[in-house]
Amino acid sequence: MTHDSEFDDQERENDQPEDDLPEFDIEQMRVFPAGKEDEGEVDLDLETAEANPSKPDLEDVLADLESGERAYLGLYGFSDLTAAEIAVLETRWPLINASLRASVVREAMDLLIDNIHFAFTRLFLFATNDDDPEVRLLATTALSYDHQVEVAERLLEIVHNDSSEDVRAEAANSLGPFVTLSEWDEFTPDLDRRLSQSLFGIAENEDQSWHIRSRAATSIAARGPSEQVNRLVQRMYDEDEIGLRASALYAAGRGNQRDWLPVVIEEFANEDAEIRREAARSAGLFGDRDALPGLSEMAKDDEDTDARQTAILAIGEIGGKAAIRMLTRLQLYAPEGDAEVVADALEEAELFSNPIGRTYGGS
Repeated sequence: MTHDSEFDDQERENDQPEDDLPEFDIEQMRVFPAGKEDEGEVDLDLETAEANPSKPDLEDVLADLESGERAYLGLYGFSDLTAAEIAVLETRWPLINASLRASVVREAMDLLIDNIHFAFTRLFLFATNDDDPEVRLLATTALSYDHQVEVAERLLEIVHNDSSEDVRAEAANSLGPFVTLSEWDEFTPDLDRRLSQSLFGIAENEDQSWHIRSRAATSIAARGPSEQVNRLVQRMYDEDEIGLRASALYAAGRGNQRDWLPVVIEEFANEDAEIRREAARSAGLFGDRDALPGLSEMAKDDEDTDARQTAILAIGEIGGKAAIRMLTRLQLYAPEGDAEVVADALEEAELFSNPIGRTYGGS
């Protein structure tokens, strides 16, 4: 499930009554969570924070960050930035330590996911121009949660022009939701065309690194089922690079390219754990019960933890009575590390099988 940020172009009301302000979890408004600060650091003054719930002044927050102060960073100060505040950031942000800048972006993203009252899109767009590649990577990841046209435009710029291969790959990944929305006619034909042209072009370009190509392919696969997606899947599957072959399997499921289901099932037995894992992910996306016997074997016996747990989750995605029986049996002898994964998969299988909420075996 994706979470859209509250990116409101209207100006905030300066005289908003304190009683109308939303309540915030003060403990979340920290770059370094409680218990992880260095020894000797001053703890967050909760009483002071709770008594002043209004948005902190950005310049005060930046002054704390410039001095390395981490006790109270007021992430809310970066929410819903105005043009004037962006201008302040342009001069003050580079003065903050790079690792601290990365922490601000990371925790702003986490806070945004859990709290609809925050609007950090302007911060993330700004941070995609940071000198530090880690900061840009985090900001690019965060933009996947906001599906506005200007975000798509910025991600298209990044995927072609950023100096970091990792950042370009993450931009290709973050464009995935936009491809899906474009299929639902949420964007103009021009943006739809440029999304398709860019991602297909990158995925098919052998001069690009396989890492970027695989991310572009799995994003554009949402265009499927189509002959163009099928050709891309085949082209990648025929490559020698394991990462591309694994991504081809996932892209087949994401694009619902049904002719690839037998290949996906066959790859459950591949000697490479990455291939097995992506085959299991693909099977979950296909949602076809023909994959259940092979997934059951993987869920019980695969020696690779990621591949085994991916198979468990895929069984839950497929759902149905057979999947519920498999997962119920698996609960009896699954290793301790898999117990929570099995429980989550069983919950999902029951939900899909009986969406009104009645679990099997109950009344």
